[in-house]
Amino acid sequence: EDLVAAYAAAKTESDVENISKSLSLTFNHYLTQVIVKAKNARYNTYKVVVESVKIANMVGHGKYTFSNNKMTAAPGNTAVYTATFEPKTLGRDAQEVMTDAGTGRWYLIPQNVTSWNPEINRTNTKHRTYLALKVKITANNGALKIYPATGDDSGWMAVPIQVPNPVPNPANQFTFAQGKRYTFTIHFFANNSAGYVDPEVPSELDGDPLTKDNGKKIIGEIKFNATVDQWDSNNNNIEIYL
Repeated sequence: EDLVAAYAAAKTESDVENISKSLSLTFNHYLTQVIVKAKNARYNTYKVVVESVKIANMVGHGKYTFSNNKMTAAPGNTAVYTATFEPKTLGRDAQEVMTDAGTGRWYLIPQNVTSWNPEINRTNTKHRTYLALKVKITANNGALKIYPATGDDSGWMAVPIQVPNPVPNPANQFTFAQGKRYTFTIHFFANNSAGYVDPEVPSELDGDPLTKDNGKKIIGEIKFNATVDQWDSNNNNIEIYL
């Protein structure tokens, strides 16, 4: 749920507007809004079905202070936010995937996070932040299983919360700012990639349940784009090219 608040203190009758002697209050958003979209650049070759989405290792509690109009994350308390919905088959146009989960978006505590880096810490032993979609990827109209490689179940694929353009961030830092909307758009197969196996969830990507596949590339490389705008006027559109 969203949270808006307004604050006024030490006001007198002389401070209020002349019309009806009313006190003007400006309400602001004090959470971060997150929307997830996805598309499939090679929809004629690969079939991608999405049924859940999650964002892992986010601080789940915060403190709002009226005097400075600020929400502050409470350190040391992390959560995983998951939304499950009717399975959606991705096409060439981006679509919101959480439309069956309430309003189709998260309202999270504003915070700075360190993104998971699969090149340095493949299995995410430090529990860094990442975005993941539970998908089933097949080829040749479903005849060939791509991910997961065995069985009929779907599996979690993950992407780091990282923005390499226009300037790479070597510290893997990402800011979820207060009162802003972030729209993450996952571009499956834009560069012949489908992200990484979820670093914290067991998988059977190689067909061997004893093989630790966490953090391995599913196919090819991944690219990640992000833009940040004021919530009240524009969207934050974050393009994730797989």
